[in-house]
Amino acid sequence: MKKHLFLLLIATPLLSFAQLSKGDKFIGGGFQFRSLTPINSNQGWTSETMDFSINPFFGFLVSDKLAIGGQVGYSYLISTQNADQPNESKYTSADYSAGLISRRYFSISEQFVFSIDANFNYGIVAGTSTNSTYVSKTKNHHVGASIKPTFIFFPSPKWGIEASIGNISYEYSKNLSTGTGLNDFNIYFGSIQLGLSYYFKKSE
Repeated sequence: MKKHLFLLLIATPLLSFAQLSKGDKFIGGGFQFRSLTPINSNQGWTSETMDFSINPFFGFLVSDKLAIGGQVGYSYLISTQNADQPNESKYTSADYSAGLISRRYFSISEQFVFSIDANFNYGIVAGTSTNSTYVSKTKNHHVGASIKPTFIFFPSPKWGIEASIGNISYEYSKNLSTGTGLNDFNIYFGSIQLGLSYYFKKSE
């Protein structure tokens, strides 16, 4: 009897690692970094692009499998064409955003959870284009939505390590200087975003 009780005490925290309940709250953040260096020798130009983003988020579960919350974000991009050449041009931008999130959880095992994340956001982008003859500054407002798959590993009952691979997104942006608008729909398969989350479990 004592042996069975001891085994039960050991197994209980393991089985509860990925167990989520209505009323649980969470905070976390995601980070993404990309660096691209495409070269077009036929056209005689080269391009280098680097960008990173950070997205803190928070939320709570309205049921055992559905969560809602909010997030803020910051991203920075720098793109250079023909670096170190007389016709070098550069574009930099900083994007500040805020929005709503929702998550639908699917349990895989005691320590793994899969979720479908939907994001709705509004942001402001300040960009600067420069070359040897001019400097141009722009400011855009944008609204958008995206859906992405996320895998969450729970090494302990309260900590989750997250990895999102790819996303489907739609964005409408408007240039405040010219008044022109742009619709943009994208499907990304190779982008990876890593994150960490902490859960405040109501049952504990």
